[in-house]
Amino acid sequence: MPSLKLESHGCGYMLSTLRKTACGLDRDDSEWEPAKPTSIFVQADYDFPFMASLLGFTPCSECRLTDGTVDCEHFTASDMIIAASEFLNEHVGILSGKKYNHAYETVLESGIWG
Repeated sequence: MPSLKLESHGCGYMLSTLRKTACGLDRDDSEWEPAKPTSIFVQADYDFPFMASLLGFTPCSECRLTDGTVDCEHFTASDMIIAASEFLNEHVGILSGKKYNHAYETVLESGIWG
């Protein structure tokens, strides 16, 4: 499974697959297929909690009754969106596709968002 790359772009975030790399004989192997380069870019702040949840973020660990875009009795939606943005900022860089297989398989590979 290829790695993922999370990038911060101004007021948004891009989650992308990275191409598999091969050298020498691996490229001649008929079994080798490069990964599909796929990306998702979110710029609307109300999408940050969903993208962060793909990487393990829980908007409200006390009640788990919100997706982070609706107030719960513990936090406002604004607080959870800010927390999701901070979580994404902490995870910017190269990520393991194996560790975040939900992000890779469900969203990037199938193209399903939400």
